[in-house]
Amino acid sequence: MTFLQLFDIIHEVDAKINKKTKKLWSHQQDARMLASKSIADGFGILHDIGTGKTCTMIHILKDMYQKEGRILPTLIICPLSVVYNWQREFEQFAPELLAETAVAVGTAKQKYQMFDSEHKIIITNFDTFRAPRTGTKRLFEMLVVDESHFCKNPSANRTKNIHNLADLASYRYILTGTPITKNYMDLWGQFRIISKFIFGKSFYHFKHKYFYNKNAGKSWFTFPDWAMRDKIVPEGISAKEHIEQKLKIYSHRATKAEALDLPELVRVKYDVELTPELKKIYDEVKKSFVSFLDDYGNAKISVDLVLTQIMRLQQIANGIVKLDDSDEPVVLATAKTKCLKELLEQITQKEKVIVWSCFIPNYAQISDVCKNIRLEYSMLVGSMNAKEKQASIDRFNTDTSCKVMIANQGAGGTGINLIATSTMIYFSKNYDWAKDEQSQGRCYRGGSEMHKQITRIDIVTRNTIEQDITSALKHKMLLNDFIMNLKNKGD
Repeated sequence: MTFLQLFDIIHEVDAKINKKTKKLWSHQQDARMLASKSIADGFGILHDIGTGKTCTMIHILKDMYQKEGRILPTLIICPLSVVYNWQREFEQFAPELLAETAVAVGTAKQKYQMFDSEHKIIITNFDTFRAPRTGTKRLFEMLVVDESHFCKNPSANRTKNIHNLADLASYRYILTGTPITKNYMDLWGQFRIISKFIFGKSFYHFKHKYFYNKNAGKSWFTFPDWAMRDKIVPEGISAKEHIEQKLKIYSHRATKAEALDLPELVRVKYDVELTPELKKIYDEVKKSFVSFLDDYGNAKISVDLVLTQIMRLQQIANGIVKLDDSDEPVVLATAKTKCLKELLEQITQKEKVIVWSCFIPNYAQISDVCKNIRLEYSMLVGSMNAKEKQASIDRFNTDTSCKVMIANQGAGGTGINLIATSTMIYFSKNYDWAKDEQSQGRCYRGGSEMHKQITRIDIVTRNTIEQDITSALKHKMLLNDFIMNLKNKGD
C-alpha cells in the first residue's frame, strides 16, 4: 500500500468518526486555503492564542504531503514547553504521520543525532539554535516556526540560524498570536523566515524604509526614538498601511472575538497593602527610580536599564529584597500570601486554579500556601525539562486531586492547554505584554466554551508599580508608551 492510499483511507475514516474534535473552524479552513495558494511557498498563521494554530498547521502539512506524494523532511521549531504537545497534536489530527515524528531535546549532541535520524518530522526547541552556527547538515524541505515572535530580534543567533534554514527549505511557515509585542519592527525577523523578498533581506533597509529616528540631529548623544513614517516612496502611502497590505498577502489573522464563541472573560483585582517594613524599603528605591526616569531617552538610559529598575520595585512589592549588600535576596512576609490563601480556599472547593508568578522566590511562597491548606499542586517552571513539564500539565488536567498549577509565564505561557480550569490568579507579573497575553490564553482558548466564564484575578500591591503594570497590560500598552507614562506622572 502506498503512502497516498493510506492517507486517503485515514481521511475517509477521519470523516466518519470524532467529527466534533477534528472538524476545522472556519478561520482554520480559511488559513489552510490561503496557505495552499501562497505565492511565497510559505505563510504566516497569525491566530490568537487558543484558536487552534497547531491543528491548522498540521492540516496544512497533510495537504502538502498529499500534494507532493511523500512526507517531506520537516523541522518544527517551538518553545521547549510544547515540543511534546506537538507530538500529541499529530496523534490526534494526523495519526498516520505520528510514527514519522521525533522530539529532539537534551544536549546539543543528542539533538543533532536525532536530526540525522530516519524520522521525517523533527520537533525541537529554539535553544537548539542559540549557538553561532547550527550543528546539523541535514536539509529540511519544510520549516515550521511556532511562536515566531521568538525570532523578532534580527541580531540574535537563533534568528540568523533559523533564517539560514529557511533559505534552504522549499516551504516555510510561521505561527504566532502575538506577532507585534513592541512595534512593527518585530515583523521583519519573522517574515524573513517566510521569504527574504517580503520585507527585504536586510533589517537595516527595512528599518530605514518604514521608520525614522525622531531624535536624529538633536544631539550626538541622544538615544534613538524610532517612529513609523507617514509616507514612504515610491508607494506614496503610510508605512503602517504598506506593511498591513503585505501582511494580508502573506498571512492570515484571526482574533478570538472573530473566530470563537468564547465565554466572557471577567477580570477581578484584589488590592493588598505593603507591610511597614517593605514600604520603607520601597519608598527609598522609588525616590531613586523617579530621578532615574528623568534621564530616560539619552544614550546612558536605555529601555533595558529602565526595566531593570522597574523589576526591582516589583520584587520589593512581592517581598523579595536584598539586605546588607548580600548576593542572595531574602523573602519577607507580604499581604499577598494571605490573600492567595483565602482565594484558594474558596476556589478549590469547586474547581482547579492556575497561579501565575514571574519570580522564582514566589514559587516557595505559593507552594507553602498550598501545603498549609493541604492542596495538591503541580509546577510548571523554567528549571523543568520538556518531559517534566508535560507530565505536570497532564497531572493538572487529568488528576482530580491536583487542584493548583503553580506556573511561570515564560515557562508555561506558550502553546499548552490548561482548560481544566476557568480561573487563573496572577500572583506576580512582569511588564511583558506578550507573556501576559500568552499565559492568559492557556485557559481562555478554544475548548473553554465548557465553562460559563473565565475569571482572571490579579493580586496587586497598592501604591506600587504593580498598579501601573496591571493597568498597562490590560490596555495592551506598548512598552515605550508605558515607560513614558511613568516618566510623565513622576511615578
